[in-house]
Amino acid sequence: MVKPMKINLRQFKIFAILFTVGTTILITPAGLAAEIGQDAWMAPIAAMAPGLLLVLLYNGITRAAPGMTIVEIGESLFGTWIGKGLALLFILFSFFGAALVLFDVGKFIITVLMPETPLLFVNALFALLLLYAIGSGFDTLARMTELLFPWFALLFLFMVALLLPQIDVRNVQPFLEAGPKELAHSVLVVLSLSYMPLAIFLMVQPVELTDARKAPRAFAWAVMVGGVLSSVVAALTILVLGANVTSLQEYPVYSLAQRISIGKFLERVEAIAAGLWLITTFVKMSLYFYAAVSGLVRLARLPSYRAILLPMVALLVVVSVKVFPNSAAEHQFTATIWIIIVSAAGVAIPLLLFIGLMIKRQYHKGKQ
Repeated sequence: MVKPMKINLRQFKIFAILFTVGTTILITPAGLAAEIGQDAWMAPIAAMAPGLLLVLLYNGITRAAPGMTIVEIGESLFGTWIGKGLALLFILFSFFGAALVLFDVGKFIITVLMPETPLLFVNALFALLLLYAIGSGFDTLARMTELLFPWFALLFLFMVALLLPQIDVRNVQPFLEAGPKELAHSVLVVLSLSYMPLAIFLMVQPVELTDARKAPRAFAWAVMVGGVLSSVVAALTILVLGANVTSLQEYPVYSLAQRISIGKFLERVEAIAAGLWLITTFVKMSLYFYAAVSGLVRLARLPSYRAILLPMVALLVVVSVKVFPNSAAEHQFTATIWIIIVSAAGVAIPLLLFIGLMIKRQYHKGKQ
């Protein structure tokens, strides 16, 4: 069985903030602008309320089954076969999520920074970093993320402050031009990318924290902060670039950073956007991958994850290269099939486990 490597509450909150922001700050605004135009800033804000409801669901599970991961809860409620089947689906979801993020990282690097470099090479380099981070221990990853977070916060505030003078309120007018169906689908896309994947914390929150009792409140607070940061970025892209320009850009936040100019002295600071995104995506990929690895270890009752770490990293690189032929295919997948996958792993399975835990609690109360 994998040995828990404890992290403190501050590190846990940083994980939750950066995971919630994740890939959304660079990729999501373009898709939202293409679907609902100048109303794209509304979708991340509207998604916060149902997103927090999902957090309450995950917190309810950890409170009802303290010290147990989602893999162990399924087996204890539904027996070996059904429980292991649900656990395997969750592990596959976590692994696939890590592969998607790795594809995004590699595609971004070869698109805007190193266009002549093969995707396989870039993804392999990031996978080696992932191998080192996870292989050094979950607590080591948490300390590294804690060191990176002040840089993330500083770069974010710096970018926002420099873009404020370029805001044009006319870019968000007229309000509510998008239809309710399109707006609802955009909110669902945000939920599928930022909030539903938070279910992977059911592999972290119960066993990795030094003070798990305070985790539910900290989790909700951190996710809310992450949601606000994502909303600010989405609003800035529309207010500065406009809906048309945003929808035509593959990485609108990167283009947004290119607009920063102070007296023709401070220019070309798009590295700020790249730095922000690489920090958040690395954390998101690491947590996805850790959930998959630790879940597989617990499912197979292995003594350690060291033996399977290298093969799984190698498989991750292969899947990340082969999963999509191009970015257009990924965007189509994200808006359709991914929503179904993440809804099953992030809503249906946790809801099923929560209902099972409540029934089990009532049953035990009835016997007393």
